[in-house]
Amino acid sequence: SGRDGRTTIFDYWSVDSINRLYNKQLDKSRLSDDEQNLLQFYRTLLTLCHTERALSNGRFFDLMYANGHLQRQYAFVRADGHEVLLCLANFSDEQACVSVFVPRHAFDYLQLSGGGACVARDLLVNTQETIRFAPDESVVTTVAPWNCKILKISL
Repeated sequence: SGRDGRTTIFDYWSVDSINRLYNKQLDKSRLSDDEQNLLQFYRTLLTLCHTERALSNGRFFDLMYANGHLQRQYAFVRADGHEVLLCLANFSDEQACVSVFVPRHAFDYLQLSGGGACVARDLLVNTQETIRFAPDESVVTTVAPWNCKILKISL
């Protein structure tokens, strides 16, 4: 690490949790519960990057310019054809009830038609919720502390 104590891209061979995992042929029993949860989260996320076309090939639309009220959250949409993913991240230590405005321009740019009330599936935890996803309207949902959602919406 540098003088500031932060790791660099070259320090990952010395991170203790990675050493414990890989020095024993991926023996997860050597990891703490939090480390195992983080490992599973990244496995799920990387699998989604390969299986969801909107993530691997879709168009990206940043929603932050239309949502200046969000302080410790980040929101964007990725879409490929009729597959739409609304991605929300909460960088706070408190649960956030977020209201994300989706401008008509996002629908135009992503070549989406329709919209309205729909069932969205959170791909990270495989739960469903009913949201309203329509041009010039807000999607309201909650995001756990230091967590994220990837809501798959079928239009």
